[in-house]
Amino acid sequence: MRQQTWFAVAVCTIGTLLGFVVGGLLMLVSGAWSASSDFLYLRALFGIETPGKIYQFIFGEGIPSFIQAVIAGFIAVWIMEKVAKGANLGLAAMITGGLWTGFLIFLLLFSLRITSFTTELLLSMVQGVGLWIGLASAAASLPAPSRSAIA
Repeated sequence: MRQQTWFAVAVCTIGTLLGFVVGGLLMLVSGAWSASSDFLYLRALFGIETPGKIYQFIFGEGIPSFIQAVIAGFIAVWIMEKVAKGANLGLAAMITGGLWTGFLIFLLLFSLRITSFTTELLLSMVQGVGLWIGLASAAASLPAPSRSAIA
């Protein structure tokens, strides 16, 4: 039975939400890598905090957020593959990425009207890139659609 691409997009979008929850739980379990580390003891020795803050942002927030989004993309495509058989899954994954990107751009523009550019906005962009990488990587590993799904 051939299913429609819109159904696969809906399943992938809901799967992305579930994937963000699973990725967030994995981040919580892992402890988000570095909690208040003193990068090269610069703060203790010289009172310099900036390298430590940058290190904390990259390894304590940025990379875990990126990994959470990649996990969300893979889980979304995996759920879509199991539920929406027969649809063009690669196309549905790219449409889902486009929907999430549009939503992210809307939120970023709305947030910039209220506040200035913050690290939270940067983390949102990192998650958007991670979601695209997860969706595209998982969609690339899917088997090619059959002739009946194309027609």
